[in-house]
Amino acid sequence: MNNHWLRAWRSATAGGLTAAAMAVVAIAVCIPFGWKFVNALLIQNPQATAPGDDVKDRAQQYAAAFDPFVKQLDGRSLFYEPSAPGAEGEAIAEDPTEETNPDSPAPTRYD
Repeated sequence: MNNHWLRAWRSATAGGLTAAAMAVVAIAVCIPFGWKFVNALLIQNPQATAPGDDVKDRAQQYAAAFDPFVKQLDGRSLFYEPSAPGAEGEAIAEDPTEETNPDSPAPTRYD
C-alpha cells in the first residue's frame, strides 16, 4: 500500500503538492476548534445548576438601580413635538400703521 502513496507523491505536480500542503494546514488549524466543539457538547448543562441567592440579590440591585433612568425618560418623546398652531408662541404681526419713509437715507452704522 505504501507503493501507491509513494507513486502518487512522485507524480504530483506543483499545484497538487501545494493543494496537499494547504489541506494539511487546514486540518491542523481546524483540530483545536473541533476539540473545543466536542468539549462544549460534553460539558454539563448550565441550567442544571441552580443559581445561588447571591445572583438573585444582585439582579434585584441592578433592577433597582435601573429604575431612576426609566423614570427619567418615562413620558418623554425622543423627538421634538411642536406645539399646536395658535397655542403658545404665536408670531407677533408687525404694526401696519407704522409707515417707513422710502426717501430716508440708509443708516451708516448698525449697532
